[in-house]
Amino acid sequence: MHTCRGLLEVDAAVIVGGGRGTLQTMAATEDGAAFIELVAQALADSAALSLMHWSTEPARVDDVITRVQSTLAAKAALEIAKGMIAVYGHAEVGEAGRRLTDYARHHRVSLADTAHALVSRTMDPTVIVGDPHGS
Repeated sequence: MHTCRGLLEVDAAVIVGGGRGTLQTMAATEDGAAFIELVAQALADSAALSLMHWSTEPARVDDVITRVQSTLAAKAALEIAKGMIAVYGHAEVGEAGRRLTDYARHHRVSLADTAHALVSRTMDPTVIVGDPHGS
């Protein structure tokens, strides 16, 4: 059991067990519940990225390091982009993530490319915040 008491000042517990990768959560406050939602989303994102980049070939150590660095950079860019949209759109981080996803899906571009464009300032956040699909 991993507890989050004192971390970001929330009371929450995340329990991983059951042998099948089950995740049980408990939260005493809304902030705790929001924190658990962020943890669960981070785990889901990590699993999805791992499956997307799965290779049947044995990997060299340098390849693994490069992949991990690339995945972490993409995840960091996505989190920064969600924060930018949350600030510009006066929205919660979860809503900002949904807006980014909706924009990318509507415009048929990858979420990673959209996040990178925001973080590198080649895309203005108001394009996404302006309306649900950024049109």
